[in-house]
Amino acid sequence: MTADKIAPYALTIGTRFELGLSWITPSLGILAQTRPERTLHLSFGDGEDMVERVRTYQVDASVTSSRNLPPGAQYATLHQEEYVFVSRRALINRSPLGSASDAANHTLVDINAELPLFRYFLDGQAGKTPWIFGRVEKLGTIAAIRHRVLEGKGVAVLPKYFVEDDLKRRRLINVFPKKRLKTDAFRLVWMSDHPRQEALLQLSEDLRAIPLT
Repeated sequence: MTADKIAPYALTIGTRFELGLSWITPSLGILAQTRPERTLHLSFGDGEDMVERVRTYQVDASVTSSRNLPPGAQYATLHQEEYVFVSRRALINRSPLGSASDAANHTLVDINAELPLFRYFLDGQAGKTPWIFGRVEKLGTIAAIRHRVLEGKGVAVLPKYFVEDDLKRRRLINVFPKKRLKTDAFRLVWMSDHPRQEALLQLSEDLRAIPLT
């Protein structure tokens, strides 16, 4: 092997379905051009499952926004993740939603009973007034939540990148455009004793250079 020849290697990266389909999969071609010696395999699942697969070395690393990382894990931040509170305009015209007192007239759509997406809105509010919605639907994935909101069947907090086209095309509106929601970040997470740590650091730089879509 010549001095400038790098031995080929493969990495398996965990990702949740929506992010993997909308951003990572379309980026595979660019990533292959950047490092032709590197082959990337993808493993799909939910956020907590991806972290567990990192801990048990079922994957080399995962792209996740989860903050519940196992002891011995390390990460590199890839992209900031912004959130928006969205709805169909017709639904808000019919039933205004300007404060917590209006929540009883609406259905909130979220991931699970802990309402992790709505928390990005709630934690950014100064007041302590509880938001009690008339109904709550728990649909498990942001793709299902977006579909339900596009049907006009509820309101939801969703990642901005995931609904940006809907907002531009006015299929959805930002219900609280003047309110600042808490942000998060996508991270590439791996165990600190991973033998391919330099390759994972390089992958994090390569992913950071590709805009989030």
